[in-house]
Amino acid sequence: MFALLDDGRCLADADQAYWTEFLAARRRLIGAVIERVDRSAIEPRQRARMVAALKASIGRGYLITPELCAVYLEAWQADCVRWHKHIRELRRDHGDGQGIEDALATLRIDHIVQSAADGRIRARVVPRSAATRSAVRAWLARGP
Repeated sequence: MFALLDDGRCLADADQAYWTEFLAARRRLIGAVIERVDRSAIEPRQRARMVAALKASIGRGYLITPELCAVYLEAWQADCVRWHKHIRELRRDHGDGQGIEDALATLRIDHIVQSAADGRIRARVVPRSAATRSAVRAWLARGP
C-alpha cells in the first residue's frame, strides 16, 4: 500500500491488476537481491543462509494472490468503517465515563483485566479452586 501511495495513487487503484503487477515486481526485486548476494564477498555460509531466506520469501510470495490482496484491502477498509462507528457509539453512550474501570466494563472485559495503580492494564488475578490447585500440583509432581 505504501508503494501505491508513494506513486501518488489512491487505495481505489489497488485492484487485482495492480496487485498482479506489484507481486511480480516484488519477486523480480527479490531475485535481483539474490543475484547481488550471490556475487557478494559475504562469508559463504552466511551468504547461503541469506539466499535460502530470500528464496523462501519468493516461495511464500506465490501463496499471496492478487485476489487475496484485493479482498484483504476491502476487508481492512470495511473494518476501519466499523471501528470508527464503534468509537462514535462508545463516545455517544459513555462519554461521561469515569476512567479506565468504566471503559473496561463498557467493553465487557472487566472480568478478565483490571487497571493497576500505575495505570497499566493487567490480567485480573483469579484465585484457583482447590481442585485446580490439586490437579496442578499432581501434574507438576509427575515430572517430565
